[in-house]
Amino acid sequence: GKRHGTGTIRYDGHRECSYSGAWADDLREGEGTMKYASGNVFVGAWKADQKHGHGTMDWLDRRERYVGEWEFDRPHGHGEHVWLDERPKRADAATQRQMCNRYRGEWRAGFRHGLGTFYYADGAVYEGEWVDSVKHGEGVYTFDDGAVYEGSFANDKILEPSRIMRASVNGGASLREAESVVARAGALEPLPRAPDGKYGGAPRGPAGQAEGADGDGVAGSSDSAQIVPQLR
Repeated sequence: GKRHGTGTIRYDGHRECSYSGAWADDLREGEGTMKYASGNVFVGAWKADQKHGHGTMDWLDRRERYVGEWEFDRPHGHGEHVWLDERPKRADAATQRQMCNRYRGEWRAGFRHGLGTFYYADGAVYEGEWVDSVKHGEGVYTFDDGAVYEGSFANDKILEPSRIMRASVNGGASLREAESVVARAGALEPLPRAPDGKYGGAPRGPAGQAEGADGDGVAGSSDSAQIVPQLR
């Protein structure tokens, strides 16, 4: 018969890959927990065997976490993606959180898309519009040294670097002082992607992979999140 109701299934002989939760007509449907052979874990809502609704994905192998809304196995709606750095064990969670790359905002089909804020580990912050995971539209970028650019972006690049301003000692703003950071606008260019667009290494974040990409051979059980790389 078909699985229907609540139950647990193990996909491998070592019992390292398993799903425990709600079922409907032999498909994961409702709240459930998926544990992958890689050690990664998803806890949240499912629909027709796909992550759909609110849920949390922890990539323990990449030290990343996404908490938010999903649609058809991809982040979609509002959510937060955090890249966790290795820190001394004595560092508390709040301190670690502040020292990580972190994006909070809108998503569409696995891309940062819409309004959102990216907090960089070095202290820089971008708040504004995103299109397909790149800064595109109107936004405010605050450099790690306090310099600020407010204006238009296109494909992750500042369009008017002469508008970068840095507060002067007397509290005003000096374009002369800004000249030293104008050249740094190039740092906002996107990191290169792998030829296939997939995850190319920390801290850019995971990109989509085929179902069963973690080697368990189970359709729909891949621990990839379809999150596209690029921070800057």
